[in-house]
Amino acid sequence: MSKRIISALVPAAALAIAASVAAPAAADPVADFYKGREVRIIIGAGVGGSYGLFAQIAAKYIAPYVPGNPTIVVQAMPGAGGNVELNYMDNAAPQDGSMVFLPMQMVVHESLLNPRVKYKAKDFHWIGRITDVALGAPAEGDLGSSRPLDAIEKVLVDHQFDEIIMATLPRHLSRWLRADLPHRAEHRFGLPVTTIITKR
Repeated sequence: MSKRIISALVPAAALAIAASVAAPAAADPVADFYKGREVRIIIGAGVGGSYGLFAQIAAKYIAPYVPGNPTIVVQAMPGAGGNVELNYMDNAAPQDGSMVFLPMQMVVHESLLNPRVKYKAKDFHWIGRITDVALGAPAEGDLGSSRPLDAIEKVLVDHQFDEIIMATLPRHLSRWLRADLPHRAEHRFGLPVTTIITKR
């Protein structure tokens, strides 16, 4: 499904420059569309956290660049780690530019690795980001699994990464450290491995 959610917001700077040139007044369909309307920024978390803060900052600073001077409102749609918001935006939200969204940081991973989600991150139109986040992919195995390298390999088959980060229990409790798993993974996959050992 093609997403047109953001496309009407992009030409705002060009329209502002054009408006300053002395020329006959012409109808502006983008400004006409947004005039007196409400544009909602949807977040997949509560408004009291960092996503709520980011959305409020975006609402404050994007408003002057939207022709027609609409009211910008932040709306929380929490649930399922942000998937409620994303499924709504992809499958039910109006596709007319009256809603934009601030997705949770794992949206790309969920789209690629979780067969239960009903959206594809590649189908959204991305216009920017508020902050940098570290991206990676989870490689989960059973606690004390005798085959943790297979879980890592399963993720690496379809995706390219430049580092493996392993979190484990302290050496006296960790089978993975006693089996020298970090060095074995580094040797097997040719990637640097950072090991994070919990305090217990």
